[in-house]
Amino acid sequence: MPYGYPATQIDWVALSYQEGQLDPIPGESMSLTDYNVDGARMWVMKGLQGFDAPTVDLFYDELSGQDGGLYRDSRTTTRELFVPVFLYAETRPKFLALRRNLLSRIHPSKGPGRLVVTEGDATSRYIEVRYSGGAEGTYSEDEGGFFWQKYGLTFRAIDPFWYDTAPVEVTWTSGSEELKSFFGDGTEPFFGLRLNPSRAINGVTPVESAGDHDTWPVWNITGPVDGLTLSVSGASEGSFALNVSLGPGEVLHVDTRPRQRRIIKLTSPPILIGQNFWDVLEPGDQFWPLRQGTNDIEVSAGAVGPGTSISMTYRPRYYSV
Repeated sequence: MPYGYPATQIDWVALSYQEGQLDPIPGESMSLTDYNVDGARMWVMKGLQGFDAPTVDLFYDELSGQDGGLYRDSRTTTRELFVPVFLYAETRPKFLALRRNLLSRIHPSKGPGRLVVTEGDATSRYIEVRYSGGAEGTYSEDEGGFFWQKYGLTFRAIDPFWYDTAPVEVTWTSGSEELKSFFGDGTEPFFGLRLNPSRAINGVTPVESAGDHDTWPVWNITGPVDGLTLSVSGASEGSFALNVSLGPGEVLHVDTRPRQRRIIKLTSPPILIGQNFWDVLEPGDQFWPLRQGTNDIEVSAGAVGPGTSISMTYRPRYYSV
């Protein structure tokens, strides 16, 4: 990677945060593999590191008087990614403009960004990172000159997993009304949804998770509804109940992702701002993830009506690009 054909593309994508949005909003992107603007060029050299499996910490006890040890657990650590790039321009002013543009974009004061890797078949995954070093500048004979420069950019991913750029949405309805996607029409970059057919409430739906690591879904429940239970069996196991009554058009947003967990009743859907409704979660219940394989999901709800819908949105998550 990425020296074969079709070529692998690596882009740096800036992120911005806006209250009421499910995820950071992708902004302007900059190609690291084939940047070529007005006589200034940049490309990735050989030597990429950190794009495959993340590092894992193993926890175990040494056994006294016996060979080996006793395994306890494991933990995936943060990930470091190394991207060596070459910058070149026809003139010194153009070179300086390219260098300043790159360094300004990736500086951690601008917040995190995404490294987006797109393969020749157009499949794409991203990882959220912050720049941590490598662009200090070395001007030895082999590292830099008047019109060119080599950098070994180092990034740190606090979440060490790769994500599919297109989320997946599954919707359950009462079967009485044509519904639109909660998060949009699929034309926005990174936010286009892959939609499964609508399912009937109070039934079991098999969902095949494409990822190779656990991923946690986001739920949106549109009333009318009076109490519901969301359960899974098969590849994953679990169940949680929400003791809530929603009138027609009212929306409850349930984010089960570990770093973003919340339950809110939306004030102006689809904007994700509203009243904290965490206390509707039944005591002792816990959220569950989707795991690789077939997840049989059962959605049970009471007092449903023509406008009732329950949607589950998730992004497949992977160990490697």
